[in-house]
Amino acid sequence: MFNNIVNYAYLNSLIIFYFFAKCKSFLMLINNLFHLFVASHKNSLAFSTLQTYASCYRKLNVIGNMHVNEINTMQLQTILNEQKNLSTKTINNLISFTQSLFKFAVNMQLIKESPAAGLVRCKPNKKQIECLTAENSIKLINYLIKQEKLIGYFYAIAFNTGLRTSELYALRWQDINVAQKKITIEAAIVRGMRKCTKTNHIRYIDVNDACIKYLLSLYAISSKHTYIFSNDNYSFNCNNAKRRNAMWYKALKILNIPKIKPSATRHTYASIALSEGARPAWVAQQLGHASINTTYKFYAKWINCSENSKFANLINL
Repeated sequence: MFNNIVNYAYLNSLIIFYFFAKCKSFLMLINNLFHLFVASHKNSLAFSTLQTYASCYRKLNVIGNMHVNEINTMQLQTILNEQKNLSTKTINNLISFTQSLFKFAVNMQLIKESPAAGLVRCKPNKKQIECLTAENSIKLINYLIKQEKLIGYFYAIAFNTGLRTSELYALRWQDINVAQKKITIEAAIVRGMRKCTKTNHIRYIDVNDACIKYLLSLYAISSKHTYIFSNDNYSFNCNNAKRRNAMWYKALKILNIPKIKPSATRHTYASIALSEGARPAWVAQQLGHASINTTYKFYAKWINCSENSKFANLINL
């Protein structure tokens, strides 16, 4: 369905329908509004974003056969409240999508006011940051490398750089500078599509000696491939994450390490760096945070304050 809704022939038919509806006072179905919305944003939004919109609409397709000006805020809120087994973040994403859809209808002059403007967002649950100790991280890395080298090195480099999973997918050998101990982070791979990083900025991160060791070992098995986490039989992407995650959780159980998500690699990197005295500004740069406030928001409790008392004597007025 998704591929069909963005072709030009379909867009043209929708545009004709739109003008016909405007001139003849006919009403547009929300289903047709959605198709026109997606087709109109085909060239301005990332493919992954359009896929997310399609996913959101499938959750709300109960409104598809209603006319754009028939639905009200109360009906939309009720439909959202009836969504079961969805996280707070997913519900809020649905609200954002619904607001964008009906704002588009307002811009197209199909309705005067958006019924989605008054939707009530869920209060986000403050998640507890989970991370591993340095000792458990090393045990886990060594075990995974023994089980399967490519997967083991993936998690080893994740622990030693704090990179997002999508950024790890996009790493190419040309991005690695072993001599200067630097990695260029210029892209991410999301749902199989290479795109800009989350903050739309290229950054250069410092890497430690352990990371260099793992990269050199990885080079021996994947140097002939463009992407560093690839070999003749396997290439890292979101489609095979299930298998890697299964290996991760199995390793935790065998090593008697508390169950924790693979995203703990990033949190572990930040928590250890800050606990050992790394400057928050440097950590923010390494992690690719848009603002240092993000670093403080999630990792403030790990910032090393052991030497702060000496700064008091810097001010003696």
